[in-house]
Order: sequence, then C-alpha cells, then structure tokens
Amino acid sequence: MSVEDNLALLESLDQKGTSLRRRAGWVAWGSVITAAIVMGVLIFLAHRKLEQVRSQVEEEQKKLTKVQTERTEAEKARDTARQLAENYQSILSNVSKATVLAAATDATAKSGAGTLLPRVYLQIVNEDDRDYAKQVGTMLQDHGLPVLGVEYVPKAAGLKQTQVRYYKKAEEPEAGRILGLLRQSGESGAILVPLNLENTTKVRPNHFEVWFVSRAAR
Repeated sequence: MSVEDNLALLESLDQKGTSLRRRAGWVAWGSVITAAIVMGVLIFLAHRKLEQVRSQVEEEQKKLTKVQTERTEAEKARDTARQLAENYQSILSNVSKATVLAAATDATAKSGAGTLLPRVYLQIVNEDDRDYAKQVGTMLQDHGLPVLGVEYVPKAAGLKQTQVRYYKKAEEPEAGRILGLLRQSGESGAILVPLNLENTTKVRPNHFEVWFVSRAAR
C-alpha cells in the first residue's frame, strides 16, 4: 500500500471518528434534554399532588375548627342549662310546700275548675307546742292539705281536747279525713267540732281549724 493510500485511509478514519463523536454528542444532549423533560414532568406532578394534599389539609382544618366551635357552643349551652336548673332548684327549695299548695288552691278557685281545695289553720294554746304543730302541719301538707301557719291563742288555754273545727255540714267528710290523719299522728283524743255556719258568707268554703290541746296538760 502506497503512502497516498495510507493517508487516504487515515483521513477516512478521522472523518468517521468525527461523525461518531458528533452522534455521541447529540445522543448525550438528547438524553439530557429527555431527562430534563422527565424531571420537569415529575416536578409538575409532584407540585400538583402537593397542592391537592394542601387543599385537603386546609379543608380538614376548617372541619376541625367547625367541630371545635360547635363543641364550645354546646358546652356553653350545657353550662347555661345547668345553671338555670340549679337556680330553679334553689328557688324551689326556698318556696314552702304550703305556698305551692296555696297557689294551686287559688288558681283552682279563680279558674272555676272545681271546688276550692281544703286549707288548714293551726292554733296552739301553749307557745312550747309550736314545733310540734309545725311537724303535724308538715304531715298534713304531705297529704295534700295546705297549712297556713301556726297561730298562738293563749286565751284558749283551757282547751281539754285537740279539735278539728269546720264551718258547714257539707265539709264534715273532709274534716273527718283531717281528724283521721291527726289520730294516726298520735292525737288519739282529737274530736270534730262543727261550727254550724251554714248561712254565713264571711267564711270561705273548705277552710278548717285544728286546735291543739296543750301537751303539758296531757
């Protein structure tokens, strides 16, 4: 092979090498560009997913805030209801049973819904018997009979027996019921005393008087 042939061969090989290097460069740049595109797509998808997650977190946070607000309002309503109940119980505890029964009696009378409920007045002839009379009054109230206090009447100190006084004949059955309750409570010697005020308008119907004999004189 001549020198010219060798030079031609070297030149041909150099050209092929140059072409190969160019191809390799283009392949490398293509790979870089492809990788960049893939990376950009991945970043875009990741950002989009992150936004979705962030939106969900914000939505859940709003729901949580709403639940907490509703819970706080419910607790306030519960505390208010509890305070009202306590106030109501306090009011009731300060209202005597006699007052409640008397109010019911007045309401019944004013509405005309029926016969006036019976009321009982207690009289004592010895001031030392006041607590005892109150105890008996409580017992009568427990049986639905409003008791309108205890009155001290010293001028009746000569009383010999505990008496249930009633004004009219028609009220005798109720007076008998009161007498029975008194006897059950220990007033075994109690008696009925009709006052025979059939035609008077000065007394209200269904009003009764219980006169206690002095316990010291028994």
